[in-house]
This record gives sequence, structure tokens and C-alpha cells, in this order.
Amino acid sequence: MECSPSNNNSPASITQNIGEYIAILEKTNREQAQTIVHLHSQISELKIKIIELEARLGLNSANSSFPPSRDIVPPPKPVSLRKKSGKKAGGQKNVKG
Repeated sequence: MECSPSNNNSPASITQNIGEYIAILEKTNREQAQTIVHLHSQISELKIKIIELEARLGLNSANSSFPPSRDIVPPPKPVSLRKKSGKKAGGQKNVKG
């Protein structure tokens, strides 16, 4: 078997294939670099939005001019300071007035 110029394993065709492969890789590299830059800008925008939303989340009627009805979590119910006496609720029985 002789090596003929039409064989794809010749040094010229290998060099050409390597050159094409390098061009494809360079193009892919440029596209990925553009994607990275775009994603970095999106990340920066989203970080700013998160900070703004967290600041809004921390606002309530106690530390802003919002009405209490706009609070996300209702305020706790007041706790009675009275102690139970153990007696039944209601008025006196069998008392004629």
C-alpha cells in the first residue's frame, strides 16, 4: 500500500484539519467570552434587585409610613397579665334581687 495524495492522512490535510479545528475553537472561545460578560452583567443586576427587595421586605408599619394592614406578618396578640382564679365564669346562681 502506497500513500497517495488523495489519502486524508497526508501532512497537508492534517495541517488543514488542525487549522479548521483551531478556528472552530477560537470562535467558540469568543462566543463563550461574550456569554460570560453577559451573565456577569445579569448577575450584577439581579444582586441589586435582591438588595432592593430585601430592603422592602424589612419595612413594616413600625419603621415606615405603611399602614398596619400592609404588614406581611401580623403583630403578636397581646398577652394577658391576669392570673386564673380557678372559679367558674359567670354570675351568681340563685340570687334573687
